[in-house]
Amino acid sequence: MGISCNYTTKHRDAILRELHDSHMRISKMKALARSYFWWPKIDHSIEQLGKNCHICLGNRPETPKTVVSQWPEAKYPFQRVHIDLAGPIFGNKNFLILIDAYSKWPEVLELRKTDTFNIVECLREVLAIFGIPSTLVSDNAPNLTSETFENFCTNNGISHLTSPTFHAAKNVVKTFKYSLTKMIQDSTNDLCIPDCKNFCICIAIRLILQLTETQLNLCSTEN
Repeated sequence: MGISCNYTTKHRDAILRELHDSHMRISKMKALARSYFWWPKIDHSIEQLGKNCHICLGNRPETPKTVVSQWPEAKYPFQRVHIDLAGPIFGNKNFLILIDAYSKWPEVLELRKTDTFNIVECLREVLAIFGIPSTLVSDNAPNLTSETFENFCTNNGISHLTSPTFHAAKNVVKTFKYSLTKMIQDSTNDLCIPDCKNFCICIAIRLILQLTETQLNLCSTEN
C-alpha cells in the first residue's frame, strides 16, 4: 500500500495525469498507484481517467466473441515469438512488433515500407541479437505469408504458424500494439513525438516494463 497523505485536488489531478502519461491499462495504473500513494476512492478516480481518455477509447481492441484455446506455454526465451505490424501512425510511420511468448519481451522496429523484403530485414536485425526462434506466429497478411517470407523461415529453420483473429496468444501482440499506438499518438509524451527515432520508442517501452512488479506481464489480455 502506498503512502496516505492529505493530497489536495490539485495534487491529485497532477498525479493522475502523470500516472496515465503512457496510457497503460486501468489495472496497471491501479497496481502502480498502490506502490506509491493512496487517497479515498483513488480506484474510482483511476477508472474514470481511463474511461474518459479519448486516445484510449479510440484504440480500444475489439472484444472476442468466443474463447479460443491457448497456445502451449513457452519453456524458454525465444522458443516462440509473435509478430504484427502497427501503422500507419502520423500518416506514414509503420512498425514491426515482435514479442517473445516466454518473457513477453517486446521489440519494435520502424519499417521503411511494409513489404516482405523490409519486414525480413527488420527480423534479421532482431534475430541477430536474440537468436533464431523455433516458432514464429503471425496473422495471414500477404506480406507475412508470401513465398519470400516462407523461404526466410524455412532457410532459418523457423516453423511459421498463422493465428486466427481472436486466438488468445495472438491477442498478446495485439494488446501490445494497441498500447504502443496509444502511447505514440499522445503528443504530450516526450518519448513519442511524431519525429521520434526507433530507439526512443524502444526506450519508452522498456521504461513501461519497469514500472510495476508485474513488468513481464505487460501484454496480458486482462483489463
